[in-house]
Amino acid sequence: MVEFSLPRGTMDFLPEEMAQRRYVEDIVRKTFESFGFQEVQTPIFEEFALLAARSGEEIREGMFTFMADEVEYALRPEITAAVCRMIVTGKIDLPKPYKVYYLGPCFRYEEPQAGRYRQFWQAGIELMGSQSPMADAEVICVGAKTLENVGITLYRLKVGNIGIFRGILEDAGLDLENQNRIIGNIDGIMSTREKCALIAEKSELEIDDKTYIKTYLSMLYDLQMSLISEGVESFGKYEILPSALENLASWVEKMPIVMEQTYRAAWVAEGVPEKTVDLLLEVSKVCGPRSEVMPTAQTLLKGSAVEQSLQELDEVLTYLEAYGVSNYEVVLGVARGLDYYTGTVFEFDVPLLGAQKQVCGGGRYDRLVEEFGGLPTPATGYAFGFDRIVLSRLLIKDIPTPRKVDVFIAVVNESLDQNAVRISQDLRERGFKVETEMTQRDLKGQLGYASEIRAKYCVILGPKELKEGKVMLKNLETEEQAPVLLEELAEVMKEGNVPENEPEN
Repeated sequence: MVEFSLPRGTMDFLPEEMAQRRYVEDIVRKTFESFGFQEVQTPIFEEFALLAARSGEEIREGMFTFMADEVEYALRPEITAAVCRMIVTGKIDLPKPYKVYYLGPCFRYEEPQAGRYRQFWQAGIELMGSQSPMADAEVICVGAKTLENVGITLYRLKVGNIGIFRGILEDAGLDLENQNRIIGNIDGIMSTREKCALIAEKSELEIDDKTYIKTYLSMLYDLQMSLISEGVESFGKYEILPSALENLASWVEKMPIVMEQTYRAAWVAEGVPEKTVDLLLEVSKVCGPRSEVMPTAQTLLKGSAVEQSLQELDEVLTYLEAYGVSNYEVVLGVARGLDYYTGTVFEFDVPLLGAQKQVCGGGRYDRLVEEFGGLPTPATGYAFGFDRIVLSRLLIKDIPTPRKVDVFIAVVNESLDQNAVRISQDLRERGFKVETEMTQRDLKGQLGYASEIRAKYCVILGPKELKEGKVMLKNLETEEQAPVLLEELAEVMKEGNVPENEPEN
């Protein structure tokens, strides 16, 4: 007989897990809507050309693609592009600013890891049509409030402005394509610093840690060899030798600085002035409270083209505090890996999740709608990794799950089944969740099942009681039971009390 397996990188959710997800989902939706965001829904697949419009053909290897009706489609890896399509094609007919949210599955063809799946869920918001720093602050506030309302208060919020890096690189004469590539390198450096710091806290390397170190060591080794072949001098103490993979643990502390120096050499070899390279790396290390970071940044960047970006960041932080969000860290090195960001960028981490701690990332992307063929539309937004929000909440506190049913109707014998059906339908009309016996268990078995599914009440139908217009009502939490008139059954259960047993004559 053929055995079927769960598709790699996907998950099944059992009833209790779905109840937990619905609990979190309801909170997310209510929080989004409390700020005036309205829900939209887009197809789970789009034309591949739309999704590749900005990133090029190379994104194909990370996507699930297929042909239909002579058109190439791809399962969506994220939802922002689809929202932009809706705006460009005139589907969103709302007054500006557009404030929309979404929650749904996305797909990426990548190696599954702990906390990273090929099918995953995103919950996000997009605020389009406002260039005010208040818009950035509100979007960040919605993220903070969402986590707090879900019950996650142990988060880390990092706020920066990618315009700082862009300004430094524009000053050096780099075009947008090279800016994006170098900013992507900086994002890798930032990620490696944090990842290696987490790994260093462990007593021994886990499988995912070893895979991570091997992957990046191999990548950096190839880059170094390429640079050396082009005439770059040896990297000295930062050089990666072919034997590097023999002692992975020794690279945990060294890899961030090796990565910095390798990219530094690559940027200089490409013609980026050393002064610019050193400034990029120095800025990427500036982080801390606003009161400390802003004076340091102003000194570092005084007289440069990025003073405006620094001022924008300061205005966003002022509004953010007006929204009541003060537990943030200014991190100038937040680069967000995606090349469409133009200004404010931010990330939410939940340290309890370990290596896969990032639960949310976003920022300002003022050119994206225009690049998809629409009118210039300033925009800001983010997406939560919904699966990680649920996991974070479970690590902090159990998620309350509703009862499967409120009432189970048991019968003394099968001749009363139709009575049970009629009573169950009446109770459902009155707002109760009801289940009836369908497997011919005896009364003891039925009561056991009712307790197992955590029903609050069991209504027991017997011939004698029904002739009198009554049923036996049992509270399964208190074990109290008493005969109740059928016409009063719903009201008695709503009141939550089982009357005392009637005295025998």
